[in-house]
Amino acid sequence: MSIPTEQPERPLPPYQGLARNPIPGERQIPQKPRRHKASGWAKVFILLILAFMIAFLGGDIRQMLAGSTTPARKVVAKTGPLIHAPLNSDQINKLQHLSEYINDKTLARMYLSRMTLDQKLGQLFMVQYWGYSYSNDLETMIHDQYAGGVIMYGAQMNTFNQTKNDIARMQKKAWMPLLISADEEGGFVERIMNIYGDRPGALETYQTGTGSQYYT
Repeated sequence: MSIPTEQPERPLPPYQGLARNPIPGERQIPQKPRRHKASGWAKVFILLILAFMIAFLGGDIRQMLAGSTTPARKVVAKTGPLIHAPLNSDQINKLQHLSEYINDKTLARMYLSRMTLDQKLGQLFMVQYWGYSYSNDLETMIHDQYAGGVIMYGAQMNTFNQTKNDIARMQKKAWMPLLISADEEGGFVERIMNIYGDRPGALETYQTGTGSQYYT
């Protein structure tokens, strides 16, 4: 005669909280939880939102899905000088009387708006070169690296015509008109002595005691 004993309750597997009592030895299939259907008010609310989106955003949505029929505008960066040769006589006349049409500040802004970063940086430099006349290194600096100016020393100014021709060649190769300079002080620091001869410095001029040489 068997004596019934109480079996301890074991936790049910997931999703079997509402399943029938398991039979020993029978394989149990987990049951998925039931989904709650949306209430009628929730459906109405969703439909109202969709109707609002179609009414006010329908055109934009269709354009996004189908693709814009109007091609996007392309912004083309304009670089380079404002003036291109050859020029006709009317253009030359207007350039010679440019102050009547535009002021210096406006013209400078127009140039800057079309300059690249390399050109803007190059314009900040005044370069010097070695040798006795125009050289390939100088041309690279003023033409390819957009130097804004050139300083000349006595070695590069041997005669008047040679100096004049070298400066003209520089200006022809430059992207923008160059500032040409010379470190001329007179006395111990003379750069144009080959052209104009020896000129006294500030101390020598002072020691003369007269002002007749100050403006010569």
